[in-house]
Amino acid sequence: MVGVTLISATFVAALFTTTVYGQGPKAPNGADPTKHEHSHEPPQYYQPPDPKKVKEALGKLFDEKLDINKDNYVDASEIKTWLKVIHGSMVTDNIDRQWEYFADKLQGDSLSWNEYRKVTFNDEEQAGLTPDEKKQYDEQLVRTERRWKHADDNADGLLSKVEFRAFLHPEEDPSKSDIVVTEAIDMMDSDDDQIISLEEYMDHLKSVAGPEKSDDSWLKEQQAHFTTYLDKNKDGSLDRSEMRDWVVPQFDREEGEAWRFISFADQDRDTKLTRTDIVQNSDHFLGLLPNEFWVENAHRHDRSDLKHNEL
Repeated sequence: MVGVTLISATFVAALFTTTVYGQGPKAPNGADPTKHEHSHEPPQYYQPPDPKKVKEALGKLFDEKLDINKDNYVDASEIKTWLKVIHGSMVTDNIDRQWEYFADKLQGDSLSWNEYRKVTFNDEEQAGLTPDEKKQYDEQLVRTERRWKHADDNADGLLSKVEFRAFLHPEEDPSKSDIVVTEAIDMMDSDDDQIISLEEYMDHLKSVAGPEKSDDSWLKEQQAHFTTYLDKNKDGSLDRSEMRDWVVPQFDREEGEAWRFISFADQDRDTKLTRTDIVQNSDHFLGLLPNEFWVENAHRHDRSDLKHNEL
């Protein structure tokens, strides 16, 4: 992305993650259905692979996938095309993997809410939860059932695979994406007035941020982004329309990501990157590598916890 006018899709995805991996209710393979996946980032349960392999993979990717017109450069359009490929593959793979997980629970070609709930919100997971964790658990159950009903077009309590796709990835379907806005407001609206103040916005960002939350310059940047770009009517808060523009933006997210990648290494400001630009700045381009690369080359943190961590 260029400047700070567009908040990164990866960052937006992180804003609405409320369950710590390994705790609380999770869908099979760790896919929290109320976490919005918009990012092109390496899977979180992997440690970085050998830097040499990363550089080799990026060079091969440039030659075989990115440089479509073979002019020895890649522009934002070419990166955007590739990001759409890997994003579509990620979504399809996630749906197929989870649907297969529930194969023995299907009623014909559909999955019932009761069967889904028994697997993802079982009684054993509630044992030993603190009061705060139990509250979070119950809230996520309510949120997940609401999303289930939102995806259930014929209101029969069952989801076909097409409806299941809308359940896991409502942001991909314009007719279903409003639930993403509702969930975002729920997670941030501490005083239940259905609008998000600057204080609520900052509190939520700090709750999901890493060490940067202690950096005054980072805090000022986020406040400036709120007041300059998100709060369009300048009333000091975000209403539902402004929240929608933020979490379900109308701009092409892959194009925004493509320009963000260009900005990482475009030293001569010609809005194009060479093979060398990408390989020499490999740490900035991990998000271009497909999931298959991470499966084949990266080291998992803890294979015993794979069910809770795989996206």
